[in-house]
Amino acid sequence: MTTTPLDEFEPAVSWNVAALGTANHESAHAVAAVLFDVKVIEVRIDRPGVDGSLGWCATVKHADKWRSAAVAIAPHAIAGTAGATPDLMADDSDAWHAAQYFWDSGRSVSTWPAFVSTVRELLLIPSSRAGLRVVSGALLEHGALRGDDVHRLVAAEAAIG
Repeated sequence: MTTTPLDEFEPAVSWNVAALGTANHESAHAVAAVLFDVKVIEVRIDRPGVDGSLGWCATVKHADKWRSAAVAIAPHAIAGTAGATPDLMADDSDAWHAAQYFWDSGRSVSTWPAFVSTVRELLLIPSSRAGLRVVSGALLEHGALRGDDVHRLVAAEAAIG
């Protein structure tokens, strides 16, 4: 009887689990963009980004940097992992971008907790949760979505909810 060395088994986190987590993460950015009236160009989870990320949500940066900050922090806000203050030294690129946009918006740092709470609350209302599910599912099925498809999917779920 031969045994398989441990290093030849599937890793503890399979692609399917990584894809689901990435789809949920990127759909949070995409749905937040729709909620905050930020144009989505494309959302992808089908190939790594140039920075090594497993997925990305490309948006047109809004003139109101506060809105772009909301899109950037969305996955952390919904997961409850956003920092207590905007952190320009954050290792996580989403947290760093959110902090940069927030600072650029001219808003007081003291309003950060309320800002994160607002983003979280908007993403957790039933129609937004439905949008998160449908966008995440579409990403898992197709690997990528055009921005107009994201807007259409979220709008359809909002109309139903």
